[in-house]
Amino acid sequence: NVSRVNATLFDSVTSSHTAADDNNNHYTNSTCTNFTDTRYQCLFTLWYYANNASWQCNLTATDTNNVSNFLAIGTVVNELIAIEANATIDYGELQPTNGSNMTNLTIVNFGNKNINISVRGYGITDGDNLSMTCGSDGNISVDNERYAVQFSTPFEQMTDLTNKSVMMANFTVFQRTNDASNDQDLNNTHWRIRVPSGIGGSCNGTIVVSATIA
Repeated sequence: NVSRVNATLFDSVTSSHTAADDNNNHYTNSTCTNFTDTRYQCLFTLWYYANNASWQCNLTATDTNNVSNFLAIGTVVNELIAIEANATIDYGELQPTNGSNMTNLTIVNFGNKNINISVRGYGITDGDNLSMTCGSDGNISVDNERYAVQFSTPFEQMTDLTNKSVMMANFTVFQRTNDASNDQDLNNTHWRIRVPSGIGGSCNGTIVVSATIA
């Protein structure tokens, strides 16, 4: 004579059965589906930043006499490493020997671990030591494209892009902890390019952005 079944799923270290819901560590299902008198299904949809940890699921069954009992089972939320970055950096139109304005590359942590970011670049094929190819109008070498963590960094003090993946110093994108909006899980890197003399045309290149656990 079970009348309802509720369930909570929570990080067994940072939360508890009775805690408030939080996308990092606690979920509640108060509308478990009844298939038969003895079979209920309790589903949970977890956000991507739910903690990589051992979790516990408590299922509470209540009968028509309002008598309850519960069962607890364990599970694991695996680590997730994922990022989003804007697809294009547009430096605009530049004359030879001129440098661009500072342009943002925004990186968002779409996983559940704090991450470090590494970058490399190429013009035509991976490892070609170019930042951009301008077709018959020449190429821009990889060290003419540079990045910085601080927006105010002068071009001469920015870090050269290279053809090998290099981790950005002093730059971590943290696991999201704010359910309402992005916070430290979103961070900007700042980029500029300088066009050598004798280069023209329309130039395009590729920046490869990768993430590792911090």
